Amino acid sequence: MADATPEQITAVIERWEHSGAATFNRRVLEPFVAAVSNRQAPLQLADAIPDHPWIDSADGAAVRIAMTVTAPGHSEGILEKVIAEQAREDGENKVTLYR
Repeated sequence: MADATPEQITAVIERWEHSGAATFNRRVLEPFVAAVSNRQAPLQLADAIPDHPWIDSADGAAVRIAMTVTAPGHSEGILEKVIAEQAREDGENKVTLYR
């Protein structure tokens, strides 16, 4: 994965806003986005897992989410893909990822 540009980071934050989950995330990320926009610090996508299953054990809601991790710097990130899902006896799911 390449370094995230300010425009890409802003696009991700805007998608969170439309989903209703962004209030906390925006507060956390804004200082870093500002530093990238001002060319003070590089920011990269360090790890990404698209289409990861998420099950809420409280009410059983099952959805697919994308998880991303940002980090300072300019190094190659990791893209992980879900290749297998298996229900366990304890109600949790075992998820196998491929790097």
